[in-house]
Amino acid sequence: MLAPWYDRQGPAAEALQYGELPDPPSPGEVRVTVSGANPGDTKKRRGWTGSARRQAARDLTVEVGDRFPLAEIAKAHDRVDAGGHGRVLIDVPR
Repeated sequence: MLAPWYDRQGPAAEALQYGELPDPPSPGEVRVTVSGANPGDTKKRRGWTGSARRQAARDLTVEVGDRFPLAEIAKAHDRVDAGGHGRVLIDVPR
């Protein structure tokens, strides 16, 4: 059967392959060893339209010179990358 797959990380143009793979175990059946889902996929499946995000974008005005604590946000990102949980609440200047 023809199928896409990847066996290494990297840019899609370099890592993604497409070609012939062994047929599934029986007609109409595919054995899944690993599967991933993006948060956006699960939200869309549940019917979330992102309206809260659009509303927040309209309410936020950033002026030249406004500063945000990106170091704290980067620390939260590092915690998530390390397998933990990261959450940062920041005050946005008005």
